[in-house]
Amino acid sequence: MNIVSLTDLESERQFEAHFRSLPRIVLEGRSDVGFFTAWFEHLLTELDFVAADTIADGGGCTAVATAVRQSVDGDGIPALGIVDRDWLHREQHWEELYSLDAASLSRVSPDDLVTTSLWEIEAYLLLPQLVSRWVGMQRNPPPATAAEKDAALGKVLEECEALLHAMPFFASAHVAGKHCHVKHFSDVSHHNMPQKCHEVRQPLFGEPLEIFLKVQSLVDQIRANAPADPAERLQFLLRYLDTRRLLERIGVRLGLHNNAHHALAELMSVMNCRPAELEQILNEAVRQFEDA
Repeated sequence: MNIVSLTDLESERQFEAHFRSLPRIVLEGRSDVGFFTAWFEHLLTELDFVAADTIADGGGCTAVATAVRQSVDGDGIPALGIVDRDWLHREQHWEELYSLDAASLSRVSPDDLVTTSLWEIEAYLLLPQLVSRWVGMQRNPPPATAAEKDAALGKVLEECEALLHAMPFFASAHVAGKHCHVKHFSDVSHHNMPQKCHEVRQPLFGEPLEIFLKVQSLVDQIRANAPADPAERLQFLLRYLDTRRLLERIGVRLGLHNNAHHALAELMSVMNCRPAELEQILNEAVRQFEDA
C-alpha cells in the first residue's frame, strides 16, 4: 500500500483526493493531466486525474494498465485508465487502428481501460471552430490577414489529406523497426505527398511491403468514407493521423509559432469548449464508481 507524506502532496486537490480516496482517472502523462484538469475542472470533486508514472513505474500508454491495477489492488482506490488511440499503432493492430467501426476500440481495449477515438489527446485541441482564431493569435510574424484566417481550415484539411497518404509508410517503417523523426516528410508539400509515398514504396519488400499495402487499402476506405463537410471531415480524419506529425505540418504550412497548439487550450478555455467524447467517458465513469 502507498504511504504518502503530507509534504509529497502537491495541491489541496491531491490532498483531498488521497484522503477521500477519490476514484482515479489514470492518464498516459503529466501533460495529459494538465489538459484534463483544465477541461474538466467541474469534475475535480468527483475524480482525481493522475499520470501513470505517479502510481507505477514508467509512463506512457503501456504503464496505464499497470497503474490502474496498482490503484485498485494496491491502494484500494477505484480507477479507470484512458489511453490514446495510437497504442494500436505501437502494437500493430492495423485493422482496429484504421477501422471505420467505432465499436472496434472497445473490443480490443484491456479491462479498466478506454481507448480514445482520436489518435492522441492533442488532437482534441484541433476543433474546427477554433482554427481561424488560432491563426490570428499564433501567426509568426503577426498579424494574420483576414484571407489567411479564412483559408486556414482548408489548408489544415489539405495537410490532413497529405499525411493520410503517408500513414502506410509510417506503419511499414514501424514494422521494420525504423524510427521516423516527427519532421519526416515535413519538407514535402501536400501537393507532392502522393508521388513521394509512391517513391518510398518502391524499395519495400517482405513484411514492410505487406503492411504498407494493407494499411494503404484501409486508408483508401477511410478516404472514401470521410464526410464532405470540412468541420466534420477534420474531426473524422483526426482518428487516423499521427497528431504530432500533423501539428508539425500545420505549423509550417500556416506560419505559426513553435508549439503553437498550446494556444488552442487557452482558446478552448476562453470559449468554454470541452471535448464532448472525453466528457461522456468521464461522466459514465462517475456513474459507475457511484454504483460500485
